[in-house]
Amino acid sequence: MDWLRGGPFFELSILLKEVDINDLVDKLFENQRIKIIDDNLNEKIDSYIIGYLYDEDDLDSVMIHSTSINLIVELLGERKSIVFIERVADETQLLNLCFYGAEHDAPEWGQLGIKDKDYKYFVDFLVELINDFNGIAGAVAYEEDILTVYASNSIRPDIVYSYKNFSSNLISEQFDLKSFIAICWNNEGLIEKRIFYD
Repeated sequence: MDWLRGGPFFELSILLKEVDINDLVDKLFENQRIKIIDDNLNEKIDSYIIGYLYDEDDLDSVMIHSTSINLIVELLGERKSIVFIERVADETQLLNLCFYGAEHDAPEWGQLGIKDKDYKYFVDFLVELINDFNGIAGAVAYEEDILTVYASNSIRPDIVYSYKNFSSNLISEQFDLKSFIAICWNNEGLIEKRIFYD
């Protein structure tokens, strides 16, 4: 985690209908705001494809498919980011871009802070990514991702996190929303938003 230091993490997460990992990475390359800065990209793609057992001592345990890739994102300046890509259910992936989320810049780490006035630009970027990746739903939050709306602690992957189970009805007051900046979802090609900041 030397690429992204400090905290808290400011996260842009997107729930996707699963696509081939190579196609997903190619789509990241296509976005003009994103530069992939990772010398081991092919190894990371291979590790996602191969996966690993949740419990190495139990050959019947669930298989985990996940990887992380270092990025630079041009958003109100150049920002270091790590994108975590994880298969969270059959036919379902989570794309989670993490940024340094403290308010003040950390020049010693080459990281820009995020202020309240910047939230709008991150929400706009989330909408852009949901459109680019044909995403189901997404969130901007501190130390949380879109899977929080499922209100489950199940080990991933698990059917509970399937994109087929997502509904805007999941976004309710039943769970703690104080970490969320916005939740967006794709409603037949139109991106709906629920904003939690002023």
